[in-house]
Amino acid sequence: MSWSAPGPRGPTEPQGGGGERQDPPASVFPLPDPPAAGRPAQPVPEPARYTPLRGRARAARTALFVVAALDVVGLVSGLVQLYVLQGIESGELSDGAATANDVFYGGIGIVQLLALITTAVLFLRWFYAAYGNLPLLSAGSPRFKRGWAIGAWFVPILNLFRPKQIANDIWRGSDPQLSPEASPDWSGGSLPGLYALWWGGWIVDTRTTRRQEERAAALSSGAAPEPSGQSDSGR
Repeated sequence: MSWSAPGPRGPTEPQGGGGERQDPPASVFPLPDPPAAGRPAQPVPEPARYTPLRGRARAARTALFVVAALDVVGLVSGLVQLYVLQGIESGELSDGAATANDVFYGGIGIVQLLALITTAVLFLRWFYAAYGNLPLLSAGSPRFKRGWAIGAWFVPILNLFRPKQIANDIWRGSDPQLSPEASPDWSGGSLPGLYALWWGGWIVDTRTTRRQEERAAALSSGAAPEPSGQSDSGR
């Protein structure tokens, strides 16, 4: 009698020789081959996750209120500064009053700058997350990559219109009445008039601030600032 080593078990026949063939247990199915030596396993992409926005929106909104309040304080401080300078010229106030007001005015400016930077960071944090949530809320994908929700604000010329386009998509794509079966042209929906007013005010404020900074730099360097609208050819 010869003896042979047992091999792997195949599908078993039912007792009695009749009936259907039984499926083999799951343990006999072949396992996937391990990654080849020296080649790392490919990472499995994680599914997109919704980012809660309530906390981010609340922080950005609070910071905006703080900036608005500091702007009012800065405006009042500027008026006081003008009054002090006029009082010194007329001899009614001493130089000490001007020095004290200069310190206060400069301190307000520093606080305003810090508050503005903080507000910008908090707003962009919300803006980036809100744009990244659009694929989970609406039909199709956003027009632009998610990184442009931050980068578009810092690219010259592009920052005049691209952030507004992204804000438009956030408003339209997060419409609670938008169904997954919505038409692909959902991005052409209506927008509130406040959006245009907000963006127009932002453009005007940015250009005005830049012009003031240029004039202040020219005055501090001793050069006479160039009048607005005057070109080299008109001299």
